[in-house]
Amino acid sequence: MNQYLPLSADDRREMLAAVGFDSFEALVAHLPASLRVQRLDLPDGLSEIEVQSRMRALAAKNVPLGPTSFLGAGVYQRFVPSAVDALLSRAEFYTAYTPYQPEI
Repeated sequence: MNQYLPLSADDRREMLAAVGFDSFEALVAHLPASLRVQRLDLPDGLSEIEVQSRMRALAAKNVPLGPTSFLGAGVYQRFVPSAVDALLSRAEFYTAYTPYQPEI
């Protein structure tokens, strides 16, 4: 499995069991071997933004199906580190309420 995924072997086994498979190989057995990526060519020590950039380059090789969609027009790509979502989910950052201030 990929070294960038923060899942333990137990986590992966539990997810596979939930969808009815005992191994990742069994999950992807129906895919032709020529379509399976055996290993991502990512050197050790890449930052989050470098890994995302490489993943986007790989994803860009996919050919979209169907008509062109203009959904999201005017929305531009921005890099937002994963830590931002974690910090913004903390209540003390989006409310002025503090439990030690008396209500008026």
